[in-house]
Amino acid sequence: MTSSKEYFRIGVISGIHGLDGCLKVHIITDFPERFSGDVLVYVNIRGHYKAFTITGFTFAAKRTGYMYLEGIHDATAANAIKGCGIFIEACDSEVTLEQNSFHYSAIIGCQVYYNNTLFGHVTDIIHTGAADTLALRTPEGKEYLIPFVESMVSTNRLHEGILEIFPIEGLIE
Repeated sequence: MTSSKEYFRIGVISGIHGLDGCLKVHIITDFPERFSGDVLVYVNIRGHYKAFTITGFTFAAKRTGYMYLEGIHDATAANAIKGCGIFIEACDSEVTLEQNSFHYSAIIGCQVYYNNTLFGHVTDIIHTGAADTLALRTPEGKEYLIPFVESMVSTNRLHEGILEIFPIEGLIE
């Protein structure tokens, strides 16, 4: 189901667990309670958002959990959606962000400029402890990791879908 709705990514199906359709999930939301209860989520399958109801969820670690979705009852069905993103509708996100905080959807996909030249785009945000890290890909396919800190990343042009980076020497060579 494709529509003009706006979605926020809250996790990624990173694998399967067992043979009964249990999905291993990498949690990327700062609000993991979004996985509890009979919650409606959307799985992005080859560019199409398909609605599923979470029928069970258990935390395995801080950013990892095991999830059951209605209609996914075996390893074959679970494997078919392995690697897919898990989303909620933007209107279901009632979170008020702190100053200088952003939804992942506002950052992922942004063009990245370095020395006023297009450097690449943001492919992911990785939690690494004290600060998040931006995963960047150049047009040539080269990948870089840049700490998402104010001294290295400017979000002043985020409203244009642009980030500017100021990496320390040696970080992108």
